[in-house]
Amino acid sequence: MSDSENSDSETAEEQYPEEEEEEEELYSDDDFWDVSESDEENDELSSDSDNKDSASTKPKVLQPTRSAQYAILCNLCSRSSVTSYCIPCCVSLCSNCVDKHTYNSSKPHKVVPYQEKHAATKYPECKEHAKKECQSYCGDCDIPLCHTCVSSDKHRGHKISDDLGKGKREKVKKDLKELKEKIFPFYQKIALDLQGEKTAVKKHYERLDAAVSKYGDILLKKMKAVVEKEKSCIIEGKSKHISTLEKQEKSIAKKMSKLERRILELKQLLDTSNEFIASEYESKNSKFNRMPSRKIIPLLKFVPKMINENDLHQNFGFLTFSAVTQDKNGFIMTNPSAHKPEIIKTVATGKKGCLSSVECCSNNEVWTTWGKIMKLHKLNGELLKSIKTKSGYNVGDITTTKKGYLVYSDPDSKTINRMKKKTIKEVITLHGWTPCSVCSTSLDGLLVTMISNDKKQSKVIRYTDSFEESLTAQFDNKGVPLYSKSSKKYVSENKNLDICVADRGSLAVVVVNQTGRLRFRYTGSPSAIKTSLKPDGIATDSHSQILTADSHNKRIHILDQDGHFLRYIAVDKSDCPFSLCVDTNNTLFVAGKKSGEIKMITYT
Repeated sequence: MSDSENSDSETAEEQYPEEEEEEEELYSDDDFWDVSESDEENDELSSDSDNKDSASTKPKVLQPTRSAQYAILCNLCSRSSVTSYCIPCCVSLCSNCVDKHTYNSSKPHKVVPYQEKHAATKYPECKEHAKKECQSYCGDCDIPLCHTCVSSDKHRGHKISDDLGKGKREKVKKDLKELKEKIFPFYQKIALDLQGEKTAVKKHYERLDAAVSKYGDILLKKMKAVVEKEKSCIIEGKSKHISTLEKQEKSIAKKMSKLERRILELKQLLDTSNEFIASEYESKNSKFNRMPSRKIIPLLKFVPKMINENDLHQNFGFLTFSAVTQDKNGFIMTNPSAHKPEIIKTVATGKKGCLSSVECCSNNEVWTTWGKIMKLHKLNGELLKSIKTKSGYNVGDITTTKKGYLVYSDPDSKTINRMKKKTIKEVITLHGWTPCSVCSTSLDGLLVTMISNDKKQSKVIRYTDSFEESLTAQFDNKGVPLYSKSSKKYVSENKNLDICVADRGSLAVVVVNQTGRLRFRYTGSPSAIKTSLKPDGIATDSHSQILTADSHNKRIHILDQDGHFLRYIAVDKSDCPFSLCVDTNNTLFVAGKKSGEIKMITYT
């Protein structure tokens, strides 16, 4: 053995005690040790070596992974304990082999103290250049680069950092700042919005459940009233029938009493002499042979009408979703682009100028008004009827009932009139108030807007199908008037039984629920136009959307049932939209202020 080898061996033996505490951690890295023997073989070798003579020259087999008493040896010389580590080559080196290892400059070396090998950066291998380490960083492309990539034209002019760790660190700092200051707060806002929306949704569905229950109670009450009315008819019919039978019974009893007396008389005659019978007896049987007439009264009979479940559901109402859509990222759009409005037909009424009202009678017919005349047209323009008001005054507004009867308001005579067949009858007469607009309800009643005769108050009254007052909407919960003093108001009932009023005087659409409580006021979309909303006609459709004519701005506003603006329908600039109605197919009928024509528009 040479002197240098002996020196290395002595040095290694001297270092054993000092490195003993470190060996367990160092030995844990199996990347630098090749353990080729099993545990049993190691035990056998250890046992055999113990039994050998101490003078034996056979070298010991070192198993550093099995015992903490041996030093980690250099991967090059396999004799001396390691002091350094080359990161790119993943080689453990003793102090004597460091220069020998770094002498080969065919590839880059980075030698660090062995204790720092875990803290040192392990550079990734370049994907474009084999066996090249990426020690640089391109900030523009956000990728690590080897020295060949750095010198290439592909990254010329880019922001290059010579230190991959530093470049990545700057990127991490930038990402961290963006996450903390922008992205995470945005998610926090969404989370808070979702919590608020969840609370609002719970309250909404509670109100929805209550509304359906209340409407069901109203229907049950009306059905109970119908049942009670039928029972009353049964009791009355029974009473009359029994009374007639009792009268007939008394009449028969009276005649039977006469018959009994006659029978007794005849028996007494038979007991007297024959001469007396022959001279005095006169037969009266012919009087009794005329049987008393008996009045036959037919029995009352109940004929139940078949209940169609679909018709019942249709008359009760239905649930519908609010008109909201999402963009490609899943975010809700507050102004969704729905079906593009299209004019499918123009109905010529033969009259130029403003039609004060338009009302769908069926999907094939439409009523219009002009002054004191009400006309029924087919959709091809053919005139079917022309009716003059009973009073000779101008019509205020018109509507049609579920049974197809025409109803109109007559402001000058303070009346609401119904035309049944060819007869016009006053069904409501107001005192101290003047009727304005009118519309039929889902329960075949009426909604009537009106102003006081002194023009200082305004209200809406709901009437039942028997024209009895069932609700008055005039003030909010603070006692403030709901509506302006203007007579220019138009009313419509929504599918959820909300009362929707286009109030020209207050420049708003005012909506109250079925109990008369204010839900919201719509004064126009704040970001769309500079001029104020000036509402005229109003209508609702099967989706519970609210449509109101804005003749001043020549457009029609569409809202959802909660008052959120959805979109506009632009109309002919030469003709201002005034009166509206929607048929069962959700076709919109628009009467203009100038042309006297009716535009039929599809928009859903």
